[in-house]
Amino acid sequence: MSDKEKKGFIPDFITDLGRQIGFIPNPDDDFDHYEHAAQSTQHAEENKRQTTQNSLYVKSLDEMLHDAKIRKILFSDNVFVFGRVGYFDKIVQQLIICYRTYKKKEVVVLRTEPQLLAHIKTNPSDPVVLIPAAKSRENLSHMVTLALEMNVPVWLVALPSHLEQQLLLSFKTFFVAAGANTEIQPLFEIIEIQDDYKNALLAQSVKAVMLIGCHIDNLGKLNESNDMECTVAISKL
Repeated sequence: MSDKEKKGFIPDFITDLGRQIGFIPNPDDDFDHYEHAAQSTQHAEENKRQTTQNSLYVKSLDEMLHDAKIRKILFSDNVFVFGRVGYFDKIVQQLIICYRTYKKKEVVVLRTEPQLLAHIKTNPSDPVVLIPAAKSRENLSHMVTLALEMNVPVWLVALPSHLEQQLLLSFKTFFVAAGANTEIQPLFEIIEIQDDYKNALLAQSVKAVMLIGCHIDNLGKLNESNDMECTVAISKL
């Protein structure tokens, strides 16, 4: 490309870029066109993200835990937390602190089957956090089944692909983070989530989505046993 062609290429490129993002440069202006174009693109993305969030019910996790109705469900029913490192620990920590604050009791964290069997003998009545360390999918399913048979709330941290679908259906509340399709898809097959929440989750414009009572059975009908249905986009953990 000749020097003359190079000189003509840059303004043409800027003009084309400006048309794409709704900004047409004025050749008489004395400013950095590239910087202006970059800022315009950034503003467009921010506006798009804000528009998406405006269509969602958005709260921080802390705000959500101040809701008495939501606390009642979390404290009395099985909760599934997507087991992504750097994500689940923040949720579990806040759940434990919240339970300690409102119930004045501690929550036990269990990782192995011997710990679980020993805990069962104590006749527990409070929720347990299960972060299972299992050698196989069969061992994991066995541990989760044992925990569910205690008839106390189980707050399970796991990857969806590691559990049988029937066990996933035992949970009423789900904290779902963005993740690989192989992990997200098993959850999308058993929970009813609106497209705008799903898109925000996959685009990672929200930290997570909490779903309460959004099970669907094999016929595609909402599980009538749930007395409350709620979907919340979590903006901050």
